[in-house]
Amino acid sequence: MEIVDWDTLLAESDMISIHCPLTQDTENMFDDSAFKKMKSSAILVNTARGGIVNEENLLKALQKQMIAGAALDVVKKEPLEVGAALFALDNFLCSPHMAWYSQESALELKRKAAQEAVRFAKGEPVRNPVNPLKNGKF
Repeated sequence: MEIVDWDTLLAESDMISIHCPLTQDTENMFDDSAFKKMKSSAILVNTARGGIVNEENLLKALQKQMIAGAALDVVKKEPLEVGAALFALDNFLCSPHMAWYSQESALELKRKAAQEAVRFAKGEPVRNPVNPLKNGKF
């Protein structure tokens, strides 16, 4: 494995799978600018968060065959509307925000939620807060 800069990653990757949080820095990370730098044979997969991929720009990139295809498990506004133009494309796949699911992951999710509730009830710091404390306040 080699660590490369953003432009090299886009230019040389055959497939890009997104696994990052949605932040101000990652919102619309994949937009017209990014798609123009990608291989026309590249595939984009997003199972992270909606909003990281600009869906309007993705539609254009797929229609113009700037990239070969895309698979999204998450979109900015869920669910993606039934008549959305992306659904008409043969090079687009969409799943209902369930790519994480397996019996094992569902059990782990329940176990971790229970452990966090116990930590909170005991006054201990939680390990996986959704909204971390800022200046001691939620």
